[in-house]
Amino acid sequence: LSGEENEIRNDSKKRSGASSDSEVNASKKVRSNSNLPWKITVQGCGVAQVNGNYKRDGNCYRKQGQWKGENAQFVVYYNLRSGRGEDRCSRHWYIGFRGKQCNHEYFYRNLNTSFLPPSDGWVVYLDGVEPAPVITVDS
Repeated sequence: LSGEENEIRNDSKKRSGASSDSEVNASKKVRSNSNLPWKITVQGCGVAQVNGNYKRDGNCYRKQGQWKGENAQFVVYYNLRSGRGEDRCSRHWYIGFRGKQCNHEYFYRNLNTSFLPPSDGWVVYLDGVEPAPVITVDS
């Protein structure tokens, strides 16, 4: 690989949390798959701020909003990290929040391992509140 290709691969590992080349390749598949929808809508959440329209950004979906009095970035993403223990994040879909101080809150998760965002099957997770959402793909 060229120096630039190695740099891109290492950057992909850092951003995705991937610990192996196979996970980086899976992450690239998610980002490069032209069949992935560009927009999704999250609706019906017990955490009202999570509801709304999300746009694809690389291998996740994002929307801006407010959370606990600060600007927030809500994300729907597929976690490629290998987890340890039952409560650790591992190869599932999550809906969460990322704040300025690297504080994260996780509201909902889905055990579906598909590379497409699942429409149903979401459950309340850690900081979430019933009911869990439904996701629709916007065409």
